[in-house]
Order: sequence, then C-alpha cells, then structure tokens
Amino acid sequence: MVQIESKQLLEVFNKTDIFGPIQLLFLLLIFVLPVNDLFGQKKRRVNIINAETLEYSDQLGENVQRLKGNVQFENKGTLLFCDSAYFYPNNYIEAFGNVHVNKGDSIHLYSDLLNFYGDKQLTIASQNVILNDRDMHLSTEQLHFNLKDNVSSYYTGGTIINKENTLTSKKGYYNSRTKIFSFKDSVELKNPKYSIITDTLQFNTVSEIAYFLGPTTIYSKESTIYTEKGWYNTQSDKSELTQNNILYTDDQKLKADSILYNRKLGIGEAFENVSISDSINKLLITGEYALYNQGTNRSFVTEKATMIQAFKKDTLFLHADSLWVYRDTVENLNEIHAYYNSRFFKPDIQGVCDSLAYIQKDSIIRMYTDPILWSEENQITGDYMEILLFDGEIKQLNIDDHAFIISEVDSIHYNQIKGRNMIAKFRDNEMDKIYVNGNGQTIYFAQDDSKDPIQMIGVNKLDCANIIVQLEDSKIKNMTFLTLPEGSLIPLEKASPSLMKLENFKLHIDEKPISKEDIYRRN
Repeated sequence: MVQIESKQLLEVFNKTDIFGPIQLLFLLLIFVLPVNDLFGQKKRRVNIINAETLEYSDQLGENVQRLKGNVQFENKGTLLFCDSAYFYPNNYIEAFGNVHVNKGDSIHLYSDLLNFYGDKQLTIASQNVILNDRDMHLSTEQLHFNLKDNVSSYYTGGTIINKENTLTSKKGYYNSRTKIFSFKDSVELKNPKYSIITDTLQFNTVSEIAYFLGPTTIYSKESTIYTEKGWYNTQSDKSELTQNNILYTDDQKLKADSILYNRKLGIGEAFENVSISDSINKLLITGEYALYNQGTNRSFVTEKATMIQAFKKDTLFLHADSLWVYRDTVENLNEIHAYYNSRFFKPDIQGVCDSLAYIQKDSIIRMYTDPILWSEENQITGDYMEILLFDGEIKQLNIDDHAFIISEVDSIHYNQIKGRNMIAKFRDNEMDKIYVNGNGQTIYFAQDDSKDPIQMIGVNKLDCANIIVQLEDSKIKNMTFLTLPEGSLIPLEKASPSLMKLENFKLHIDEKPISKEDIYRRN
C-alpha cells in the first residue's frame, strides 16, 4: 500500500537532491492532479479539491483512490464535502460521514452516506438525508438527486418544511429549477390554519400553491373540503375545485361540478349541478350557480333554483328564478326567500306567486304578489297569503285582501266564497273550516242528495259581512252567517250565467303545478 500525507508530499518536493525533474513530474501526475487518468486515458470530470490523506491499493480496485480528512470534490460547479471517500476512475464516488453537497447559492444536501455518479450527474444520498433550498427543507432516509436536471426524489417517506407548511408523503419528487414538488401516496400537508390529506399532490414552493390530482380532503376550523382535482393557494387561502367537490360547513353540505372558495373571506362560488343540503332540517337547495357567504351565513342560488323540503309524510318542491337562503346558526334553522316566478308542488297543496318566503322557525310559507293556491278541488286567491305548517302538515291558511275561494262542483258550476280576509283551518291536510272576515259573498249550488244521481236544485247567492263555512271532503257542508244575510235561493233553470259567478271570478287551472317536474314550467 502506498500512502502519502500532504505534509509529507511537500517535504518530498523540497528534497530536489533526491528526485530529479522527471520524478517530480511523475509524483504531480499521481498525487496532485488525480483528475486525469494517466497514459492517455479519458479525462475525469470530477476534481479533487482537498484531502488530508490519499491512498492507492490494489485491494480497492484498479486506479481506485481512498481519500480521508476534509475531503472536497468539485464537479461542474457542484461541491462535495465528506469525511472520507472512495474515488473510482469512472467518476464514481462513495462518500462517508458528514456528507455535504452544495450546488449554486441555495441548494445544500446533507447525509451520512452518498453515492455520486459523475458521468450521469446522479447523486444517491442515504441515512439522515436533508435537502435545503432557501425556505424549503426536506428530510428523508434516501434521496436521489439528478444534478443535471435539478430533480430529487425519494421513495421511503419524507418530510418537507416550507415556512408554516409541513408536508409528509411516502414518495416525492422535487424540481429545484421549477420549485415544484410532486408527492404520491399518503400525502399530508399541515398548516396552523388547515391540513390537507390526499393521494397525489403537487406543491410550488414559490407560489405556495398546492395542486390536487387525486382524492383530497382539506380540514380547517371553518370548513371541510373534499375534491379529486383542483388547487389551493396556501398564501391567499383561495382554491378551485373541479372534480367531485364537496364543501362542508356546520351541518350544511355544498356540492357542485366546480367550486371557487376563498377560505379567508369565507366566500364560495359553485357552478353546475349545485346542491346545498341541510341534514338537520332535511332541506335541499339545488341550482346551476350558487354564491355562499360563510360570514353572513347566506347563500344565493339561481338557474333552475329548487328547494326540496322533506316532511314526515311527503315533500315540498319549490322552484323560482332565484333562491336566497339565510341560516340561523344558533337555532340551526333556515329562511328561504324565492324571487320571481315561484311555483311549488306538494301532494296536498300547490301554489304559484311572484315571490315567497319559507321560514323554518315559525313553519310559515308567505306568498307575495298574485298568489294562487290549490287544495284538492279548491282554488284560493288573494293579495297575500300565509300557509302555517306543523310537521309538514297544513294547519291554517291566512288570506289577506280580496280573498276568493272557488270550488268545482262540475265542469260548469262552482261554489264560491269571497271576502276581504279569510282564515282557513285544515284537518289532516284538508280544508275543514273557513272564516270570512268582512265583505263576505257566497255562491253555493244546492243539491238533492237523496236522488241518484244527485240533482242540483238551485243556486244560493248570499252577501254577509262575516261567514263561517264548514267543509267535508273539501266540499261545502253548511254555512253560518254571523249577521243577517242578503240574497235568496234561485232555481237553477232561472239562474242566468251572470248570477252563477261572483265579480272577478277567474279560473287559473292552466297555471296549477300538477307534479314536482311541472314546477319548472313557464305559463
């Protein structure tokens, strides 16, 4: 074995009386310039900058050098430091102890062991590996680093720390030129304000934008987001979700084909196949566009906007040009306001109006501007109406100003009740009793029930300020006049068509929603 330390080498150079010029040149070629293979062999691409001792041994292999103590190599501007190393003629290095690779101003790689393939510009670092690139710090047990492409990768699990973000995954790839990480398998990104769990993720350490390429869940104090494709800006707290997206807030769930969400402002926009569901109140809002403000707990839905309210026995389906949903987070109840061309269908009652409000707290549906209701054979109109519900069943109907109820007897005869205001009581979702308050008028077709078929006797046309009407099977059974009525029974054959209809009589049967699908029809 040949071994010469640097101090000894200097002493040899000074003893010119022992070695001649040719011998000195030979020593320089062997020990001082190991970057060149002798006798015309290929020039090495790796340069030895420093070592305290250098050894040659046939046991190590032909032309293999062993370097110890403050070892330093250089390769195309990249520096390698270590305690000791084996240096092979094919520009391959095995480095041991306190390994440090420095490339450029920012990239620093540390490990206990390192394999460097100079011709391929490939580094494999093992044991206690740390890679630093400015604000990015990667730790793993084995790292492959391609110096040519500036791409590093690990397959045994790794942890990335970038400012406030900490990311772990089983597999990872980092391009130091583009500053983009790609992660795969059991990926978790943690931040003081949120955490992200996903299968596949790309992260730009400059823009600090995370890109989701697989099933992903984002947890925060304010909400939980699920998506299978999209991006999230960890600096601005803005995100865009484009595949199988769900946004959870409290007891509500927002789904859509795509969602834009600003977590900092608590504002989300949803596009195509939008649905907002409330599991506590069994309420579902759907549409093609929605705007949600978490701060005010308000949602705006339009484009085929629909409300579906499930009750114990049946379901209410409502459609309007737009819906506004106000949520009371204290009582976990909602207010739904429908604007323009409102239509709803429930098996026991149907209605249309310009706009309406459904208040869950008091279980009242308020109808504004030209409201029309249908309950069994009864058509009900007025300037303003209130439907009082209890567990989904209709208990009372208030009709204010120009109240008018029309009930079909046959295709040409209609019982009619008219007044300033009315209160209708319901039993088992059927109209049971009607109180007429002010300016009461009635037209009632008397029938002989003893004959088969039932024969019509005549028409009762009576005026009375206040009237109580009793119904049975949604048909008038009897009337109680609280003051002396004016009018008489007119035989049917003597009743002119004008006597059989009250003023402003108008049927709206063509406007009646006949099914849950029919609420989308435009009259």
